[in-house]
Amino acid sequence: VVRLPEGRLVAIVKGSGENIHGICRLATIPESYFDFMEAQARKGVYQIAVGIKDLPPHTDVSKLTRDEIESDIEFSGMLNFSNHIRENTGDVIRELDEANIQSIMLTGDSLFTGIHVARECGLLGKRQTVIIAYLKDGKVLWTAEDVDSISRPEVDDLNIVDDAIAMTGETW
Repeated sequence: VVRLPEGRLVAIVKGSGENIHGICRLATIPESYFDFMEAQARKGVYQIAVGIKDLPPHTDVSKLTRDEIESDIEFSGMLNFSNHIRENTGDVIRELDEANIQSIMLTGDSLFTGIHVARECGLLGKRQTVIIAYLKDGKVLWTAEDVDSISRPEVDDLNIVDDAIAMTGETW
């Protein structure tokens, strides 16, 4: 919460695109919101969504709850960041692989940003199939990286050498 130079009292909130979408007034969110987020994530862009809310000028902010502040927010925009992997990351992953040590990735970034980084550092092959598990309406659904949906793969059907699985924490 900040008081702007002209005297306006505002709450500025930031978070993942999904979380900010959930607290913003839908009328303030662009129609292409999720498509834009996914397209940027596929390029390896890390995003933080931002929203703002005007508060009455004499509000005692110490008495507001987080839920009161983080509701009825006006979407303001996305901050896009590009993180680059360290120069020697690919070499380290190859060394681990040669030593028969399996490398996996756990990240707080979006799923598609994680896939992009995994390809960039050599955890995934450039053309390796990635099977994605995601949650929709309380059910785990499956898709291939560039396909709308697939049937749930059976473990025996996965080619462990060629296929990779990506999932969000909510599907785990």
